[in-house]
Amino acid sequence: MWISIFGYFFLFLIIYSFISKNKPFSKIDPPGIWSLPIIGNILDLAGSLPFRDLMNLEKKYGKVYRLWLGSVYTIVVSDPVMTRDMLINNHENFMNRPKSISWENTSQPINDIVTSRDEEWYHCRKLVSNSFTKTRLKTHISLIEKETQSLIQVLKKYSNRNLKLNPKTIIFTFSLNIILTIVMSKKIQYDDLDEVDPDMKNMIPWIYRIFNDSKFIFGLESLPLFKPFIRFYMKYINTDHIKFVDLCKKYCYEHLTSLDPDSPRDLMDTMMLSEGESVDRVALLAVDFLLVGSDTSSSTILWFMVALVNNPEVQDRAIKEIKNAIGVDRDQVLLSDRINTPYMVAIIKEVMRMYPVVPLSLPRESRESIVLQDYYIPKGTKIIFNTYSMGHNVEYWKNPEVFDPTRFINDNHVEYNLPFSIGPRNCVGMNLALDELYTACANIVLNFKLFSSNGKPISEDLVFTATTKPKDFNIIFENR
Repeated sequence: MWISIFGYFFLFLIIYSFISKNKPFSKIDPPGIWSLPIIGNILDLAGSLPFRDLMNLEKKYGKVYRLWLGSVYTIVVSDPVMTRDMLINNHENFMNRPKSISWENTSQPINDIVTSRDEEWYHCRKLVSNSFTKTRLKTHISLIEKETQSLIQVLKKYSNRNLKLNPKTIIFTFSLNIILTIVMSKKIQYDDLDEVDPDMKNMIPWIYRIFNDSKFIFGLESLPLFKPFIRFYMKYINTDHIKFVDLCKKYCYEHLTSLDPDSPRDLMDTMMLSEGESVDRVALLAVDFLLVGSDTSSSTILWFMVALVNNPEVQDRAIKEIKNAIGVDRDQVLLSDRINTPYMVAIIKEVMRMYPVVPLSLPRESRESIVLQDYYIPKGTKIIFNTYSMGHNVEYWKNPEVFDPTRFINDNHVEYNLPFSIGPRNCVGMNLALDELYTACANIVLNFKLFSSNGKPISEDLVFTATTKPKDFNIIFENR
């Protein structure tokens, strides 16, 4: 009897779910595909690169279309006009991010700049934005240039002996050191790890695992049945995020013992001096910056190396431009040289277009129902922006699968190239990231000629976690 009751209930649930997912909200819904009961269209994104799966659906349903990710009604946008309409013209309605277990802090109910919503986000943004103004960033220029020289010296240890190198960990350490110094005045040594604070040594593997888990959770968190298991996994099995937050709390308390209100040393000091901000909040914000600031910049530099190896003519043109700009008496490219090296700047822009490290911008959620571009968007809809598609659409780019920095020489293509998102909730560290990328990449070109270790092109296949990275590769740095 109970089996029969359960069977009828389950059948009712399947039918109800199928009808509710495929019943239109209005006569002007975006086009979309039929959704399966319970799981919706998750199977349509079952490939290793969901942004390409979404791009393939776009070919049939257009640049704005609907689907269901489990129980979450979702609209996918790869139309630059709609993107700007949402994130700039209607920012207030699309300022929130959906609640996500991927970024949920399982140890305390405090929001950070990534997950915060409504007025809470305004508070977090104000708390950190002053430290990333162009005026304040001028004080970081010497830090970036100094750390870049440290990076070059480490790479020369390999180039002087003509050794092949997988640069992944070295480049990640470089990016992490810049944000570590800005946030909490700390550094990780590149190769002498035995002398480092044991807790600091754990940061890199923690960050790797946190991002790897994000992809696993991305596909399951929309299914209510799996949420308790995901929370259990993050709280009791893979506790990297919790340990990371606890470590940042430890450093916050260390800062408090020597805090000088008249002379803040770093972002951590500045945040704790702001309206008596709590240690818990400051620690979460610190984790945000360390996670996002290190992974995205380091991945972009790795893609830059791949592009140089696979396009030697780009290397040749870049080094000529740099030498003409700095002359024969200098052995370092400074940030002030950027204005005189437009081709070098164009290479970085082309890298960010062709290999976007954030191919799907962090999603948004509609606070109220609205009609945009003649489409009805209900309250609570999840919005996914396919940045990858915008950067690879033949309508916007000539030969988008060809690496061609010259496309950015006379046109910034700001309408279609959105690596840092747009609007008030874009990447708060954008200017810092651009300064870091230019200084590191230009000095790598100045000092080394890059070759693959086997004489063959490096694979340009994308590895997707929460960001995209190249597959591990070995290259040879030859001294110029």
